[in-house]
Amino acid sequence: MYQNSFPENPSHSSKLLRLIYSDLLKLSTLSCSKYKWMITFLDNHSSFYNITFLCKKSEAADAIKSIFQMWSNTTSHPVKRLHTNNRGEYVISELQSFLREQEIIYETSTSHIYHSHAEQLNCTLLEKAQLM
Repeated sequence: MYQNSFPENPSHSSKLLRLIYSDLLKLSTLSCSKYKWMITFLDNHSSFYNITFLCKKSEAADAIKSIFQMWSNTTSHPVKRLHTNNRGEYVISELQSFLREQEIIYETSTSHIYHSHAEQLNCTLLEKAQLM
Protein backbone atom coordinates (compact mmCIF):
# COMPACT_ATOMS: atom_id res chain seq x y z
CA MET A 1 0.00 0.00 0.00
CA TYR A 2 1.31 3.47 -0.83
CA GLN A 3 0.43 6.97 0.29
CA ASN A 4 -1.27 9.32 -2.16
CA SER A 5 0.61 12.47 -3.06
CA PHE A 6 -0.54 15.79 -1.68
CA PRO A 7 -3.43 17.43 -3.56
CA GLU A 8 -2.70 20.39 -5.79
CA ASN A 9 -2.64 23.70 -3.98
CA PRO A 10 -5.53 25.81 -5.34
CA SER A 11 -3.71 29.06 -4.50
CA HIS A 12 -0.71 28.00 -6.60
CA SER A 13 -0.80 29.75 -9.98
CA SER A 14 -1.05 27.52 -13.03
CA LYS A 15 1.25 29.51 -15.32
CA LEU A 16 4.54 31.36 -15.15
CA LEU A 17 4.41 35.00 -13.95
CA ARG A 18 0.69 34.91 -13.17
CA LEU A 19 1.37 35.88 -9.54
CA ILE A 20 4.48 37.62 -8.22
CA TYR A 21 5.07 38.19 -4.51
CA SER A 22 7.33 41.10 -3.61
CA ASP A 23 8.71 42.72 -0.48
CA LEU A 24 10.99 45.64 0.23
CA LEU A 25 13.41 45.29 3.14
CA LYS A 26 15.71 47.80 4.81
CA LEU A 27 19.05 46.16 5.57
CA SER A 28 20.43 46.54 9.09
CA THR A 29 23.87 47.62 7.89
CA LEU A 30 25.11 49.47 4.86
CA SER A 31 26.82 47.12 2.39
CA CYS A 32 30.28 47.69 0.91
CA SER A 33 28.58 48.88 -2.29
CA LYS A 34 26.42 51.34 -0.27
CA TYR A 35 23.20 49.32 -0.60
CA LYS A 36 20.71 49.91 2.21
CA TRP A 37 17.59 48.24 0.73
CA MET A 38 16.74 45.00 -1.00
CA ILE A 39 13.64 44.11 -2.95
CA THR A 40 12.66 40.52 -3.61
CA PHE A 41 10.39 39.04 -6.25
CA LEU A 42 9.03 35.49 -6.07
CA ASP A 43 7.09 33.75 -8.86
CA ASN A 44 4.27 31.68 -7.36
CA HIS A 45 4.31 29.09 -10.14
CA SER A 46 8.01 28.27 -10.49
CA SER A 47 9.34 29.52 -7.12
CA PHE A 48 11.96 31.44 -9.11
CA TYR A 49 13.08 34.52 -7.23
CA ASN A 50 15.10 37.63 -7.90
CA ILE A 51 16.87 39.90 -5.42
CA THR A 52 17.73 43.46 -6.32
CA PHE A 53 19.78 45.68 -4.03
CA LEU A 54 18.98 49.38 -3.84
CA CYS A 55 20.83 52.39 -2.43
CA LYS A 56 17.60 54.30 -1.82
CA LYS A 57 14.02 53.20 -1.24
CA SER A 58 12.95 55.54 -4.06
CA GLU A 59 14.71 53.23 -6.56
CA ALA A 60 12.10 50.50 -5.95
CA ALA A 61 9.74 51.58 -8.75
CA ASP A 62 12.53 51.48 -11.35
CA ALA A 63 13.66 48.06 -10.07
CA ILE A 64 10.13 46.66 -10.38
CA LYS A 65 9.78 48.02 -13.92
CA SER A 66 13.10 46.59 -15.09
CA ILE A 67 12.58 43.15 -13.50
CA PHE A 68 9.04 42.79 -14.85
CA GLN A 69 10.10 43.87 -18.34
CA MET A 70 13.11 41.53 -18.30
CA TRP A 71 10.98 38.58 -17.17
CA SER A 72 8.30 39.32 -19.77
CA ASN A 73 10.88 39.58 -22.54
CA THR A 74 12.76 36.40 -21.61
CA THR A 75 9.72 34.19 -20.97
CA SER A 76 7.16 35.66 -23.41
CA HIS A 77 4.70 35.70 -20.49
CA PRO A 78 3.53 39.01 -19.04
CA VAL A 79 3.29 39.51 -15.29
CA LYS A 80 -0.40 39.41 -14.35
CA ARG A 81 -0.57 40.07 -10.58
CA LEU A 82 1.71 41.68 -8.01
CA HIS A 83 1.07 40.80 -4.36
CA THR A 84 2.71 42.71 -1.50
CA ASN A 85 2.11 43.31 2.18
CA ASN A 86 -0.15 46.18 3.17
CA ARG A 87 2.55 48.55 4.49
CA GLY A 88 2.24 51.09 1.67
CA GLU A 89 5.79 50.63 0.35
CA TYR A 90 4.55 50.26 -3.21
CA VAL A 91 2.04 53.10 -3.23
CA ILE A 92 4.04 55.31 -5.57
CA SER A 93 2.17 57.13 -8.35
CA GLU A 94 4.88 56.28 -10.91
CA LEU A 95 4.63 52.58 -10.04
CA GLN A 96 0.83 52.58 -9.96
CA SER A 97 0.68 54.09 -13.45
CA PHE A 98 3.18 51.48 -14.73
CA LEU A 99 1.05 48.67 -13.28
CA ARG A 100 -2.07 50.11 -14.92
CA GLU A 101 -0.30 50.48 -18.29
CA GLN A 102 0.92 46.88 -18.15
CA GLU A 103 -2.50 45.67 -16.92
CA ILE A 104 -0.95 44.18 -13.80
CA ILE A 105 -3.36 43.68 -10.93
CA TYR A 106 -1.96 45.01 -7.65
CA GLU A 107 -3.00 43.11 -4.50
CA THR A 108 -2.08 43.52 -0.86
CA SER A 109 -2.39 41.08 2.01
CA THR A 110 -4.84 41.74 4.81
CA SER A 111 -3.55 43.59 7.84
CA HIS A 112 -3.57 40.56 10.16
CA ILE A 113 -1.24 38.48 7.96
CA TYR A 114 2.33 39.23 8.97
CA HIS A 115 4.36 36.87 6.78
CA SER A 116 3.78 36.82 3.07
CA HIS A 117 5.69 34.51 0.76
CA ALA A 118 8.16 37.29 -0.07
CA GLU A 119 8.72 38.10 3.61
CA GLN A 120 9.46 34.43 4.28
CA LEU A 121 11.95 34.49 1.40
CA ASN A 122 13.62 37.56 2.94
CA CYS A 123 13.96 35.79 6.31
CA THR A 124 15.49 32.75 4.62
CA LEU A 125 17.94 34.87 2.63
CA LEU A 126 19.01 36.87 5.71
CA GLU A 127 19.56 33.68 7.72
CA LYS A 128 21.70 32.24 4.92
CA ALA A 129 23.71 35.46 4.67
CA GLN A 130 24.36 35.46 8.42
CA LEU A 131 25.66 31.91 8.24
CA MET A 132 28.21 32.79 5.55
